[in-house]
Amino acid sequence: MLTSEKLSGTKIGSVISILFDGARVELQNQGTPQAATWVGTFRIPVSSSKAVTYIQHLRGFVGKDADSRVLLVLDLGGKSHVVEYPFGKKIRSGLINST
Repeated sequence: MLTSEKLSGTKIGSVISILFDGARVELQNQGTPQAATWVGTFRIPVSSSKAVTYIQHLRGFVGKDADSRVLLVLDLGGKSHVVEYPFGKKIRSGLINST
């Protein structure tokens, strides 16, 4: 099941948070796909002649059993990151990636 039902945002000072609320990929049983993709993207137009810096924080959760493998390919700020959770290890952990 692939879902991405809601999008929300908040601003505190100079920090803008954009949340893909409820975005998830589930591969639960034989009735669901054995490979899946979830893609979320946003663009922030800049109208300043000065250099602008953004810091991106990606937070999430990965849960898998020992008989599965999860490979996350992230494109943050034009830079690729690969996070692998290999076969043979049960995982229930948070994911935090910053760039």
